[in-house]
Amino acid sequence: MLQVKHKRTSSKGAGPDPSKIQAADWNDTHDIIDSVTGLPFTGSGTLVPVGTILDFVGITLPPGWLECYGQILSAAAYPALFAAMVKSAVVTISIGNPAVVSWAAHGRSVGDYVGFQPAGALPGGITTADLQLYRIISAGFAAGSFRISLTWEGAPIATTAGGSGPITGLHAPFGVSTGLGSFAVPDFRSKVLAGISNMGGANSALLASGYSMGSDAGAETVALTVPNLPAHDHTIGALVGATAGAVQVRGSGSASVTGPGLGTAVPVNKMQPTEFVRKIIYAGV
Repeated sequence: MLQVKHKRTSSKGAGPDPSKIQAADWNDTHDIIDSVTGLPFTGSGTLVPVGTILDFVGITLPPGWLECYGQILSAAAYPALFAAMVKSAVVTISIGNPAVVSWAAHGRSVGDYVGFQPAGALPGGITTADLQLYRIISAGFAAGSFRISLTWEGAPIATTAGGSGPITGLHAPFGVSTGLGSFAVPDFRSKVLAGISNMGGANSALLASGYSMGSDAGAETVALTVPNLPAHDHTIGALVGATAGAVQVRGSGSASVTGPGLGTAVPVNKMQPTEFVRKIIYAGV
């Protein structure tokens, strides 16, 4: 329970009109009211949205918060966090080229990952029900439907006859189980977080790959190859030809010259100065 109390204390007595604020009311503590429920805030309301990520340097986690190390949670045990991180609905997928996924008020953005879990089988052309396999593309994008591709703004998927039973469309960037009984918390161990490329529904173009929620990229080191080096030439003089007495005559032939063999191909460290802290997520319970 969160409460506030006025810093200034009133010394006035009770006024003649009890419907007006009295000094005793002013001096009392006051509950903070949740804007959604209209009830006193208990620590699990809307002041901190479920799914909020924070840096934390404390020893003991505050109530309602979890570390982000990719752990699997029960949807029943963490219903608010599940609802924040996983969106699902029964969808239809048309048969044609391109295929159209109909998902009423889906709320997804161009570039988002979507997956499909069928009760029976998926239409031909969609070869797997794994999550984070298909990208929503801008062509044909609408509030209640979209086309999908294997890559960011790639060729749209075409479907052929087949499939049976209802199909559940899923947007779960960090993973969810078949049957929606459990889901994964983001794994932020030894990672730097960045804003996704498709906020607002369009690629920022600062990163060509178009990274959306749940994408991983980057490495601590990189191995340089010849194309990474600046352009340069080596001029090596070679004496080729016959020898006349003690004089070697330069000719027009060719010679093989072996360099000193420098270099050991040790990867280059490209990690910026970094301080490590805990990444925690608000689960609401």
